[in-house]
Amino acid sequence: MRPPSPQYCSYCNRGFPSVNQYRYCDACGQPTMSVGAGLQPPVIAQGPGASGKSGLNSLVILAVGLALIVAIGLVIFFVLNGQNEDAAPDLGPSQTSQPINAPRARIVGSVVGTVETPAKVDYLVVEIVNPVSGTPLSITGEELTILYQDSQNRERISYPRAEDDPGLITNEDDKESIDACSDLAKQPNYKAVWCYVTDGNSRVLAPGASGDIYIFIGGLPVPLGEGSRFQIDFMSSDWQQTLMGQTPDYLEPLSQTATPGPTVLATPSVATQPVAAQPAPTTQPDLRFPEPVEPPDPPPTQPPDPPSTQLPDPPSTQLPDPPPTQPVVTPAPALAQLPQIKTMVIPHFFMGRATKGGEFAPVGTRITVWIAGYSSPVGETVTFVPTAPGSRGKNYQVYVNQYGAVLSEGSSLMFHIGKQDTDQVYPWSSGLTTILNLAVQ
Repeated sequence: MRPPSPQYCSYCNRGFPSVNQYRYCDACGQPTMSVGAGLQPPVIAQGPGASGKSGLNSLVILAVGLALIVAIGLVIFFVLNGQNEDAAPDLGPSQTSQPINAPRARIVGSVVGTVETPAKVDYLVVEIVNPVSGTPLSITGEELTILYQDSQNRERISYPRAEDDPGLITNEDDKESIDACSDLAKQPNYKAVWCYVTDGNSRVLAPGASGDIYIFIGGLPVPLGEGSRFQIDFMSSDWQQTLMGQTPDYLEPLSQTATPGPTVLATPSVATQPVAAQPAPTTQPDLRFPEPVEPPDPPPTQPPDPPSTQLPDPPSTQLPDPPPTQPVVTPAPALAQLPQIKTMVIPHFFMGRATKGGEFAPVGTRITVWIAGYSSPVGETVTFVPTAPGSRGKNYQVYVNQYGAVLSEGSSLMFHIGKQDTDQVYPWSSGLTTILNLAVQ
């Protein structure tokens, strides 16, 4: 006997109609075989509509997940990028880290144009050091790209074409080649050029060696002046570096001809020998014999008077005067001439008030800075009006440059106002700016 069928579908809880004898539900289509018969309802595959709906839901979930991941990534990217831009300086990105065997560049000095007001930088000196563990570095226009920028200019520094100039400078004293590169930078088709100082070497910088590059920027549309920030980028096939720099607050133009300083000679010491005292002449009295006593007249005859026996005066025994003694003069020590100026070394800059008798020294008074043992000053200038724009109550400014290897850190500098020594001494230090007030009576 067949067990009774349920009156309601166990899947959708709807009543069974009698026409299908309760074997399948007309609403959901699931079998309704009795559990009492020991049969499990077979699993019936979903229809095409149900399968499509399930797949569509999976795709929607996957798409939403991917979109959310992309949105989160974009948010993180823009936030980090905004932070980097805020931290970076105005002139460009900061210097990136380089491998330990990569070349290193650094700004070692600048040279101001000659007799130009206001003063402007003619060229910058950059030293490139190739480490011992590095590889040979080719310093050519094809291998090295140099970019320059400041608040007013953005230029690619050109390397001179072969028909214009080879772009090589023999050494820092090669004034002819330096002037040629400087003039070339001022041509309309260049604006800025760079030249390599070979020092007798080739264009390839060997490991463990160093070389200088002069970057001539005298032809920029807006000259690089006082207190200006600038940036230099070096790029080659296996090396990149960014340098940041700033010019001093005051630039002093160079003169066309150097004016030699006064020759300071030591005052000779005079030693005078004492003059020997002249002895008093020794004189002897005249020797005279006493007059003979005349005898009484003899009665018959009178004898004649005897001849005089007076002796002549003895010769004088006075000693001759000794020759005059000449003073002994100690020769003054010879003072050395200053060697060639080292433009790649940053000078020590002094500024302040120069006074005479408590008042400002007259305008045009010469201020000189000296180092012991040399006949020319290592720095010189003239006083100006203390109320001039930018003077800030001071009436002198002077650069103390390095000449050869004369100066070292801590060398004693002496200051003169006119021809008077101020008796003030200050140590020299490359790149330092010092406010020093000078005074004489």
